[in-house]
Amino acid sequence: MTRSFISSKKNVALPNRAGSGLTLFFLMISSVAWAQGLGQVSGRVVSATTRQPIAGALVGLPAKGLATLTNAEGFFTYKYPNVSQQETLTITAPGYRDLTKKAVEAIKDTLFLLDSAKQVVLDSSKLMIHSARKLVENALLKVRDNYPSSVFTMNGFYRETLTRDGATARLSEAVLKVEHNPGHAAEELMPEKVKILKARKYENPALTVDLESFSFGNGAALVTHSMEMGIPEYLDGKNLDDYRFRLDSALGSYSNRALWQIHFSPSSKRVKAAREGTIWLDTLTLAFVKIDYEFTPEGREDVLKSTMKSVFGNVFGGSRTTVQRVHGYYAYRLFNGKWYLNDSGLELAADFQKKETKTNAAIRLHFVSTEIFPRVNVPLRENEAMQSTNNFPKGGRYDDGFWAQYNFVKATAGERMK
Repeated sequence: MTRSFISSKKNVALPNRAGSGLTLFFLMISSVAWAQGLGQVSGRVVSATTRQPIAGALVGLPAKGLATLTNAEGFFTYKYPNVSQQETLTITAPGYRDLTKKAVEAIKDTLFLLDSAKQVVLDSSKLMIHSARKLVENALLKVRDNYPSSVFTMNGFYRETLTRDGATARLSEAVLKVEHNPGHAAEELMPEKVKILKARKYENPALTVDLESFSFGNGAALVTHSMEMGIPEYLDGKNLDDYRFRLDSALGSYSNRALWQIHFSPSSKRVKAAREGTIWLDTLTLAFVKIDYEFTPEGREDVLKSTMKSVFGNVFGGSRTTVQRVHGYYAYRLFNGKWYLNDSGLELAADFQKKETKTNAAIRLHFVSTEIFPRVNVPLRENEAMQSTNNFPKGGRYDDGFWAQYNFVKATAGERMK
């Protein structure tokens, strides 16, 4: 069974942040903290050509399943076990070759140069040979081969932000333990179990007034779902007939792997909850590496008319609502021969008009897996499973040290709340 916030199923996908023809600098302003047997690297990823930050770059020890991501400003903090000093630290960004260096060497204040991946353009004969629709169909048939088939857990970092006219009104953050049981996915409505390991919440009452009911209730349930737990409903079975698929003339790249880039769009305006976006498939395994989508204008109307009523509630006392954007993404990384959820997110933005007052509000959900555990020694109990992301404890002074030994994604200057 699959789920989305549209139909009690869920699916999300990752945008392509690749920049072709650029060279990547990995600028590391590094420090080491040896407390609790941990090494720590802090730095920034920027483009050598534009000097602009690279968001969503993966920083980690692939052999250990440990990682974090750069934030929208390119900054990151990465913690790793002290015993892994000699392990290979890898920096991966879409459109670039991997940068590798021993973790112990990465603590130096050094500028690293990463060349962009060579762009491969397909000629017309290859485009004729490979059917975009057929590639997607074959990838769906190989989900069982490419993704975990037995129960596993992962730790990850979750962030949920509510903004009002561009200002952060509410910020919720947590380190979560997520248990996936692919063998029972078809039998249970909520096959994932999510446990809070550490959490905090900040709120500006002046900005959240009238927006109390603008919430997903349990946003983590939307962005911790993964391909092995169920195929997204818009790709499932006959739903494929609702969409057109087009193969891009150039291959994408991620983590030194070539990717098919397939664009999809609804076959007609009558398609319910219609999306348009891009699918990235690994050319070797046909694994879904990324999916990124936006709801069409007609699809956004379906959002408003369906289950989003429970999200909007009585915002502004039943004011007129216009959905401006529904965007989702998710991506996977390869670990021990299987593809595991790496990064996923969902954004909902709407305008609320009441008499002369117009307000734009947006909810953004983000989950990043930071530790992967292929085996489960102690399964999560039902009473440990999180039921809501609305009841996180109130946080004190905003400080990254709050997360102690856990990896996290650094908040941007605009996200931080005092």
